[in-house]
Formats: sequence, C-alpha cells, structure tokens
Amino acid sequence: TINQLSSKKTIVTPQQPLAFIARIVDSLCIALALYIATLMIDTPWDRIHAFYAVLAILTMQFFSEFLHLYQNWRIRHTFLMIAKSLVSWVATTGILLLFAITFDQSFYDLDWNLGIHWFILTFACFSFARMTLNLSVRLMRKNGVNVKRIAIAGAGPIARYVVEQIQDNPWTGYEVVGIYDDRSHKGYELERII
Repeated sequence: TINQLSSKKTIVTPQQPLAFIARIVDSLCIALALYIATLMIDTPWDRIHAFYAVLAILTMQFFSEFLHLYQNWRIRHTFLMIAKSLVSWVATTGILLLFAITFDQSFYDLDWNLGIHWFILTFACFSFARMTLNLSVRLMRKNGVNVKRIAIAGAGPIARYVVEQIQDNPWTGYEVVGIYDDRSHKGYELERII
C-alpha cells in the first residue's frame, strides 16, 4: 500500500532499508572524518578520539530522530535532507563541546583546530554520502530494483492521480500492478487507467 501522500503531493518512498543504510553511512562519516582530521593536523589517534567518535555517533542518532532525518525519506528533497543533517550535526557538536568543557578539559585547552577540521569534514562527508546514496537509489529504481508493487483500491480521479504520479516518478520505488473497484459489477463504465 502507499504509505502516505504529503500535503505537497509527493510520494513517500519505501524507507526501512534506506534508513538503515543511511544511519550506518552517517555513523561511518563521523568516525572517518575524525580520523582524517587527526591525520591532517598530525595528531596521533588515541582512545579519547574513539570515545568522542562513539559519543558523536550516538548523539547524532538521537538528534536525527527529532528531525525525522531517517523516517521521512524523500529522494527528491536531497538538499532538505542535507540541511537536516547539518542541523543534527551542529546540535551534536554543541553537546560534544559542552561535554568536553564539563568533564574533560577547560575551554581554552580544547584542540580547536581538530574540532573545526572534524566538523567541516563530517558535514562534507554527510553531503557527499547523501547525494551519492540518493543518486544510486534513483538509478536502481529506474531499473526495477528496490521497487514495491502495489494495488490501488478504487478507480476514481484520486486513483488516476496517484497512478500518474507513480508512473511519472519511477524513483519513488512503487509500481502499480492493479486497480480494484467494486463498482465494475454494478454496470459502471470504468475507464482503464493503467
């Protein structure tokens, strides 16, 4: 079945596998960006870096839930999802900074150079990964991969609109395989819409 039509009349795509992959990719981006940042400023990787990477991943996942970063997967709105990633990452960075000042170091002893590199690299990685993932999913769905087959109940104007939207936007991941309407046995002339 179709999950929902939003008020802007866009189709929400099948999201469970995509959401899981996006969570994994975002987590890898955070850890990889920190590792690259340590290499860039010639700081040896230590257990404290691993601790902050894990803390950042958990915090980012928490904020992403509030922004529905993974629940409402709309491939068409790539830049909106990137913006939500940025907001989540800014909030995560704020929590990490607060944690570091409260429990680890003073404000002036923080490695600001490492922090700035990590922040920028992580956001760049989020943006690149999101665009790559969305492009890959679009291409797969145009070729019939990761597609959900659905049936429409009713053959009225709304059904026609839904079918047209699905057929015009194969990247949504839906394929209409049938339309059911109980009026056909009552003498109604139902126009073919598939």
